[in-house]
Amino acid sequence: MKFSSPAGHRTRTIAAALAVSAALVVTACSSDGDEDAPASSATSAPTTTQAQAPLPTAAELGDLLNRALDPALPVEEKAGTVQDGAEAGELFDQMSRAAQDSGATFAVVDPVLPGDTPEIALATATLTLPEQDPITVDNAEFVKQDGEWKISRAWACTLVGQVAEGGEENLPVFCGGDPAPAPAPEEVPAENPAPVEEAPAPAPAPGPAPEAAPAPAGDEGIRSALLGAGVDQATADKLAANPDATVAAAVEMGIPQATADQFRTNPQGAIEALRGAGIDPVTAAPQLAAQL
Repeated sequence: MKFSSPAGHRTRTIAAALAVSAALVVTACSSDGDEDAPASSATSAPTTTQAQAPLPTAAELGDLLNRALDPALPVEEKAGTVQDGAEAGELFDQMSRAAQDSGATFAVVDPVLPGDTPEIALATATLTLPEQDPITVDNAEFVKQDGEWKISRAWACTLVGQVAEGGEENLPVFCGGDPAPAPAPEEVPAENPAPVEEAPAPAPAPGPAPEAAPAPAGDEGIRSALLGAGVDQATADKLAANPDATVAAAVEMGIPQATADQFRTNPQGAIEALRGAGIDPVTAAPQLAAQL
Protein backbone atom coordinates (compact mmCIF):
# COMPACT_ATOMS: atom_id res chain seq x y z
CA MET A 1 0.00 0.00 0.00
CA LYS A 2 1.68 3.29 -1.03
CA PHE A 3 0.33 6.72 -0.25
CA SER A 4 2.10 9.22 -2.45
CA SER A 5 3.68 12.41 -1.24
CA PRO A 6 1.05 15.11 -0.53
CA ALA A 7 0.33 16.32 -4.02
CA GLY A 8 -3.07 17.20 -5.43
CA HIS A 9 -3.09 14.53 -8.12
CA ARG A 10 -2.02 11.71 -5.77
CA THR A 11 -4.54 12.88 -3.10
CA ARG A 12 -7.36 12.56 -5.61
CA THR A 13 -6.05 9.11 -6.57
CA ILE A 14 -5.97 7.92 -2.95
CA ALA A 15 -9.44 9.39 -2.31
CA ALA A 16 -10.90 7.61 -5.31
CA ALA A 17 -9.17 4.36 -4.37
CA LEU A 18 -10.41 4.49 -0.82
CA ALA A 19 -13.94 5.28 -1.92
CA VAL A 20 -13.88 2.35 -4.35
CA SER A 21 -12.44 0.10 -1.62
CA ALA A 22 -15.21 0.93 0.81
CA ALA A 23 -17.93 0.56 -1.82
CA LEU A 24 -16.66 -2.85 -2.96
CA VAL A 25 -16.45 -4.32 0.54
CA VAL A 26 -19.76 -2.93 1.73
CA THR A 27 -21.58 -4.03 -1.42
CA ALA A 28 -20.03 -7.49 -1.17
CA CYS A 29 -20.70 -8.00 2.53
CA SER A 30 -24.09 -6.33 2.82
CA SER A 31 -27.38 -8.17 2.27
CA ASP A 32 -29.19 -7.52 -1.00
CA GLY A 33 -32.50 -6.04 0.18
CA ASP A 34 -34.24 -6.17 -3.22
CA GLU A 35 -37.32 -8.35 -2.82
CA ASP A 36 -37.31 -8.98 -6.61
CA ALA A 37 -33.85 -10.57 -6.59
CA PRO A 38 -33.90 -14.23 -7.73
CA ALA A 39 -33.99 -16.77 -4.91
CA SER A 40 -31.12 -19.26 -4.78
CA SER A 41 -30.04 -21.71 -2.13
CA ALA A 42 -26.41 -20.84 -2.96
CA THR A 43 -26.77 -17.11 -2.25
CA SER A 44 -29.24 -16.84 0.62
CA ALA A 45 -27.48 -16.01 3.92
CA PRO A 46 -28.92 -17.87 6.93
CA THR A 47 -31.34 -15.92 9.07
CA THR A 48 -30.06 -15.20 12.59
CA THR A 49 -31.90 -14.22 15.72
CA GLN A 50 -28.74 -13.49 17.68
CA ALA A 51 -28.72 -10.10 19.39
CA GLN A 52 -26.35 -7.42 18.07
CA ALA A 53 -23.10 -7.41 20.07
CA PRO A 54 -22.19 -4.10 21.79
CA LEU A 55 -20.67 -1.85 19.15
CA PRO A 56 -17.17 -0.39 19.58
CA THR A 57 -16.68 3.36 19.89
CA ALA A 58 -15.36 5.53 17.07
CA ALA A 59 -12.23 6.20 19.13
CA GLU A 60 -11.55 2.46 19.54
CA LEU A 61 -11.88 1.85 15.79
CA GLY A 62 -9.67 4.83 14.98
CA ASP A 63 -7.03 3.42 17.32
CA LEU A 64 -7.21 0.07 15.44
CA LEU A 65 -6.55 1.77 12.10
CA ASN A 66 -3.63 3.85 13.33
CA ARG A 67 -2.05 0.92 15.20
CA ALA A 68 -2.19 -1.14 11.99
CA LEU A 69 -0.45 1.73 10.12
CA ASP A 70 2.12 2.60 12.82
CA PRO A 71 5.64 1.77 11.46
CA ALA A 72 7.05 1.82 15.01
CA LEU A 73 4.70 -0.90 16.30
CA PRO A 74 6.02 -4.51 16.01
CA VAL A 75 4.11 -6.80 13.69
CA GLU A 76 3.32 -9.12 16.61
CA GLU A 77 1.39 -6.29 18.30
CA LYS A 78 -0.39 -5.34 15.06
CA ALA A 79 -1.71 -8.90 14.63
CA GLY A 80 -4.73 -8.12 16.80
CA THR A 81 -5.83 -5.16 14.65
CA VAL A 82 -6.89 -7.12 11.51
CA GLN A 83 -9.09 -10.20 11.13
CA ASP A 84 -6.77 -13.27 10.90
CA GLY A 85 -3.91 -10.81 11.48
CA ALA A 86 -1.44 -13.50 12.65
CA GLU A 87 -1.04 -14.33 8.93
CA ALA A 88 -0.79 -10.70 7.72
CA GLY A 89 2.86 -9.68 8.28
CA GLU A 90 3.45 -8.52 4.69
CA LEU A 91 0.15 -6.60 4.63
CA PHE A 92 1.21 -4.63 7.72
CA ASP A 93 4.56 -3.86 6.10
CA GLN A 94 2.87 -2.40 3.00
CA MET A 95 0.36 -0.38 5.02
CA SER A 96 3.09 1.04 7.32
CA ARG A 97 5.37 2.00 4.43
CA ALA A 98 2.54 3.87 2.70
CA ALA A 99 1.59 5.71 5.89
CA GLN A 100 5.20 6.62 6.65
CA ASP A 101 5.90 7.86 3.12
CA SER A 102 2.81 10.06 2.99
CA GLY A 103 2.37 11.11 6.63
CA ALA A 104 -1.24 9.91 6.45
CA THR A 105 -3.36 9.36 9.57
CA PHE A 106 -6.84 7.90 10.02
CA ALA A 107 -9.64 8.81 12.41
CA VAL A 108 -13.09 7.25 12.82
CA VAL A 109 -16.10 9.47 13.49
CA ASP A 110 -19.55 8.73 14.86
CA PRO A 111 -21.94 7.14 14.27
CA VAL A 112 -20.73 3.52 14.45
CA LEU A 113 -23.50 1.41 12.91
CA PRO A 114 -24.32 -2.33 13.03
CA GLY A 115 -23.70 -4.43 9.91
CA ASP A 116 -25.72 -7.32 8.51
CA THR A 117 -24.61 -9.68 11.30
CA PRO A 118 -23.96 -9.08 15.00
CA GLU A 119 -20.21 -9.44 14.38
CA ILE A 120 -19.99 -6.60 11.81
CA ALA A 121 -19.77 -2.86 12.47
CA LEU A 122 -19.62 -0.06 9.88
CA ALA A 123 -18.23 3.44 10.40
CA THR A 124 -17.02 6.52 8.56
CA ALA A 125 -13.24 7.09 8.52
CA THR A 126 -11.34 10.24 7.62
CA LEU A 127 -7.93 10.15 5.95
CA THR A 128 -5.73 13.18 6.63
CA LEU A 129 -2.61 14.01 4.62
CA PRO A 130 -0.24 16.87 5.50
CA GLU A 131 -1.54 20.24 4.27
CA GLN A 132 -4.59 18.59 2.66
CA ASP A 133 -8.29 18.61 3.50
CA PRO A 134 -9.48 15.36 5.14
CA ILE A 135 -10.83 12.66 2.80
CA THR A 136 -14.00 10.86 3.94
CA VAL A 137 -14.24 7.06 3.58
CA ASP A 138 -17.76 5.76 4.23
CA ASN A 139 -18.62 2.28 5.51
CA ALA A 140 -15.22 1.15 6.74
CA GLU A 141 -15.87 -2.43 7.90
CA PHE A 142 -14.86 -4.03 11.20
CA VAL A 143 -15.56 -7.54 12.51
CA LYS A 144 -15.60 -9.12 15.96
CA GLN A 145 -13.23 -12.10 16.12
CA ASP A 146 -12.29 -14.00 19.26
CA GLY A 147 -14.15 -11.42 21.32
CA GLU A 148 -12.16 -8.47 19.89
CA TRP A 149 -13.11 -5.88 17.24
CA LYS A 150 -10.73 -5.85 14.27
CA ILE A 151 -10.44 -4.37 10.78
CA SER A 152 -12.11 -6.86 8.43
CA ARG A 153 -9.75 -8.92 6.27
CA ALA A 154 -11.71 -8.13 3.10
CA TRP A 155 -11.64 -4.37 3.71
CA ALA A 156 -7.93 -4.37 4.59
CA CYS A 157 -7.07 -6.38 1.44
CA THR A 158 -9.23 -4.27 -0.85
CA LEU A 159 -7.70 -1.10 0.59
CA VAL A 160 -4.11 -2.26 0.16
CA GLY A 161 -4.90 -3.54 -3.35
CA GLN A 162 -6.15 -0.09 -4.38
CA VAL A 163 -3.47 2.17 -2.88
CA ALA A 164 -0.31 0.06 -2.39
CA GLU A 165 2.64 0.48 -4.72
CA GLY A 166 2.03 -1.95 -7.56
CA GLY A 167 -1.70 -2.19 -6.74
CA GLU A 168 -3.33 -5.56 -7.24
CA GLU A 169 -0.19 -6.89 -8.96
CA ASN A 170 1.64 -6.58 -5.63
CA LEU A 171 -0.89 -7.99 -3.16
CA PRO A 172 0.53 -9.84 -0.13
CA VAL A 173 0.03 -13.59 0.17
CA PHE A 174 -2.50 -12.84 2.95
CA CYS A 175 -4.72 -11.31 0.26
CA GLY A 176 -4.15 -13.98 -2.41
CA GLY A 177 -0.94 -12.58 -3.92
CA ASP A 178 1.98 -14.72 -5.10
CA PRO A 179 4.74 -15.51 -2.57
CA ALA A 180 8.15 -13.93 -3.16
CA PRO A 181 10.62 -16.32 -4.86
CA ALA A 182 13.29 -17.79 -2.62
CA PRO A 183 16.81 -16.39 -3.22
CA ALA A 184 19.18 -18.62 -5.16
CA PRO A 185 21.86 -20.26 -2.97
CA GLU A 186 25.33 -18.76 -3.23
CA GLU A 187 28.08 -20.89 -4.71
CA VAL A 188 30.92 -21.66 -2.28
CA PRO A 189 34.27 -22.08 -4.03
CA ALA A 190 36.19 -25.23 -3.17
CA GLU A 191 39.26 -24.63 -0.99
CA ASN A 192 41.38 -27.19 -2.85
CA PRO A 193 40.01 -27.67 -6.34
CA ALA A 194 40.76 -31.02 -7.90
CA PRO A 195 43.22 -31.06 -10.79
CA VAL A 196 41.68 -30.71 -14.17
CA GLU A 197 41.54 -34.00 -15.99
CA GLU A 198 41.21 -34.53 -19.68
CA ALA A 199 37.55 -34.62 -20.57
CA PRO A 200 36.26 -37.93 -21.87
CA ALA A 201 34.86 -38.21 -25.34
CA PRO A 202 31.41 -36.66 -25.55
CA ALA A 203 28.50 -39.05 -25.27
CA PRO A 204 26.00 -39.23 -28.10
CA ALA A 205 23.51 -36.40 -28.05
CA PRO A 206 20.28 -37.40 -26.31
CA GLY A 207 17.02 -37.33 -28.15
CA PRO A 208 14.62 -34.39 -27.75
CA ALA A 209 13.13 -34.02 -24.29
CA PRO A 210 9.41 -34.73 -23.99
CA GLU A 211 7.25 -31.66 -24.09
CA ALA A 212 5.96 -30.47 -20.76
CA ALA A 213 2.24 -30.64 -20.18
CA PRO A 214 0.61 -27.26 -20.92
CA ALA A 215 -0.47 -25.17 -17.93
CA PRO A 216 -4.23 -25.07 -17.29
CA ALA A 217 -5.97 -22.35 -19.24
CA GLY A 218 -7.71 -19.44 -17.59
CA ASP A 219 -7.17 -16.93 -14.79
CA GLU A 220 -4.59 -18.25 -12.32
CA GLY A 221 -5.68 -15.76 -9.64
CA ILE A 222 -9.27 -17.08 -9.68
CA ARG A 223 -8.02 -20.70 -9.69
CA SER A 224 -5.64 -20.12 -6.74
CA ALA A 225 -8.29 -18.31 -4.67
CA LEU A 226 -10.84 -21.08 -5.23
CA LEU A 227 -8.36 -23.87 -4.46
CA GLY A 228 -7.28 -22.02 -1.31
CA ALA A 229 -10.94 -21.86 -0.23
CA GLY A 230 -11.24 -25.66 -0.54
CA VAL A 231 -12.92 -25.88 -3.98
CA ASP A 232 -11.98 -29.02 -5.95
CA GLN A 233 -9.51 -28.76 -8.86
CA ALA A 234 -11.97 -29.49 -11.68
CA THR A 235 -14.46 -26.87 -10.52
CA ALA A 236 -11.72 -24.27 -9.95
CA ASP A 237 -10.31 -24.91 -13.47
CA LYS A 238 -13.76 -24.54 -15.05
CA LEU A 239 -14.51 -21.23 -13.31
CA ALA A 240 -11.02 -19.86 -14.00
CA ALA A 241 -11.16 -20.82 -17.71
CA ASN A 242 -13.64 -18.08 -18.57
CA PRO A 243 -13.78 -15.20 -16.03
CA ASP A 244 -16.38 -13.28 -18.02
CA ALA A 245 -18.77 -16.25 -18.05
CA THR A 246 -18.11 -16.86 -14.35
CA VAL A 247 -19.00 -13.25 -13.48
CA ALA A 248 -22.15 -13.37 -15.62
CA ALA A 249 -23.25 -16.68 -14.08
CA ALA A 250 -22.62 -15.34 -10.56
CA VAL A 251 -24.86 -12.33 -11.20
CA GLU A 252 -27.50 -14.61 -12.74
CA MET A 253 -27.48 -16.66 -9.51
CA GLY A 254 -28.13 -13.56 -7.42
CA ILE A 255 -24.60 -12.69 -6.28
CA PRO A 256 -24.24 -8.85 -6.24
CA GLN A 257 -22.55 -7.38 -9.31
CA ALA A 258 -19.73 -5.79 -7.31
CA THR A 259 -18.87 -9.10 -5.63
CA ALA A 260 -18.98 -10.95 -8.96
CA ASP A 261 -16.72 -8.33 -10.60
CA GLN A 262 -14.12 -8.89 -7.86
CA PHE A 263 -13.41 -12.34 -9.35
CA ARG A 264 -11.55 -10.47 -12.15
CA THR A 265 -9.59 -7.99 -9.97
CA ASN A 266 -9.38 -9.44 -6.46
CA PRO A 267 -10.49 -13.11 -6.37
CA GLN A 268 -9.50 -13.53 -2.72
CA GLY A 269 -11.57 -10.46 -1.81
CA ALA A 270 -14.55 -12.02 -3.62
CA ILE A 271 -14.13 -15.25 -1.63
CA GLU A 272 -14.05 -13.31 1.65
CA ALA A 273 -17.09 -11.27 0.56
CA LEU A 274 -19.06 -14.47 -0.08
CA ARG A 275 -18.08 -15.82 3.32
CA GLY A 276 -19.07 -12.53 4.94
CA ALA A 277 -22.49 -12.86 3.31
CA GLY A 278 -22.90 -16.38 4.76
CA ILE A 279 -22.12 -18.22 1.49
CA ASP A 280 -19.74 -21.20 1.58
CA PRO A 281 -17.55 -21.06 -1.58
CA VAL A 282 -17.10 -24.86 -1.49
CA THR A 283 -20.88 -25.29 -1.84
CA ALA A 284 -21.51 -22.34 -4.16
CA ALA A 285 -18.68 -23.01 -6.65
CA PRO A 286 -20.09 -26.28 -8.14
CA GLN A 287 -23.52 -24.65 -8.51
CA LEU A 288 -21.89 -21.70 -10.25
CA ALA A 289 -19.85 -23.99 -12.53
CA ALA A 290 -23.03 -25.82 -13.52
CA GLN A 291 -24.36 -22.55 -15.00
CA LEU A 292 -21.44 -22.20 -17.45
